[in-house]
Amino acid sequence: MFGIHSGGKIGGKVIAVADVGGDSAGVAIIHVLPGEPAAILASERLSLPFGERTPEQATSGALSLLDEACKKVLEKYAGAYAGRRARPVVSAYAIIHSHWTSSKTLQANEVFPTEERITDSVIEKLARSALGKEGQLDRSKLIEASVISIELNGYKTRNISGKRAHEVQISALVSGCEPAVRTGITETLQRNFSVSSPILRSEMHALFSVLNESAPQSLDRVIIEMGSDSTNCIVIHEDAAMENILVAEGTNTILKRISASAPAEETLSLMRMIARDACESDACQKLSAALASIEPELARIFGEAMGRLASSRHLPNPLTIIVRAEFAPWLCLFFSRVDFGQFTITTRPFSPLALAPGDLGRIAETQENAVVDTSLALAASFVNIEELQE
Repeated sequence: MFGIHSGGKIGGKVIAVADVGGDSAGVAIIHVLPGEPAAILASERLSLPFGERTPEQATSGALSLLDEACKKVLEKYAGAYAGRRARPVVSAYAIIHSHWTSSKTLQANEVFPTEERITDSVIEKLARSALGKEGQLDRSKLIEASVISIELNGYKTRNISGKRAHEVQISALVSGCEPAVRTGITETLQRNFSVSSPILRSEMHALFSVLNESAPQSLDRVIIEMGSDSTNCIVIHEDAAMENILVAEGTNTILKRISASAPAEETLSLMRMIARDACESDACQKLSAALASIEPELARIFGEAMGRLASSRHLPNPLTIIVRAEFAPWLCLFFSRVDFGQFTITTRPFSPLALAPGDLGRIAETQENAVVDTSLALAASFVNIEELQE
């Protein structure tokens, strides 16, 4: 059983958070209280089996998973109260991954002849200017248009209240989503949580916001977010400009490459033991050899992606990896061992670090009845940040 938030404090809001990938859906119920990390009270993650699918089948499958995950997480949430009435969910968010969304950063600036007081209207004017200059924006797919970064006289600031400057630059993020996916997610959250207007946000927005909150001094980095069937390769530059490329390689495709005949769970168990340096059996040695054998092909695949991301300017050296825990140690070694230095600012290899749910504990913490992966912890952290900014 659990109380609302640490110590059973009363107040705040109970919110449903969905994390929708290309072949999986996670849902958490969180409690948000000003001044504290969000408490993740219950969670569920479901994934589609590996296999080829048409776009229509992929959409239908993801929405079915989301519906089932919503129902399961509500059962867990209610069950944890052991007969007591659970507090109702009052709002819902969905963080939609790049399999379903496209995002772009736009920038605009204004220079004044003298130091001027910077107000919300100045920022809104620049945001409209940035949107107006984007000729390829499909407004029928738009799910968000948000200012994500403000610079005054060349310095980033989070709060413009009372500040003066002679130069202002803003970065805005615009994201679109396929209408069928957007409608399906909205209706699923409305039906399961009885909320009127679920809030939809892109994975790119969530990543930027959470990393900006957790490491504001070193935001510029490359991010490798690996799902089951694809990997989102993202670069965030120091001026908040972001680009991404989706690569058709993920944990399921890697499992198929290294052990097509063995059950996936058996291979994952061996990977966990190898990561702990707790396995010297023939099976572990064969798996290690199989992982080494696929690295040249993966180096080619990800090298092409890095080359495209670095086509306009070189990439930062810090690299954040988001992947299921069994793959994290090996993937960190892969990106540190393979020399992608030709694409980086320093011409040195990447400095990879895997992100884990515990790294976000200052923003969102898991209660004893919930188990979350990094992606769902990121989604919960983002919602906490969004709610506290309102």
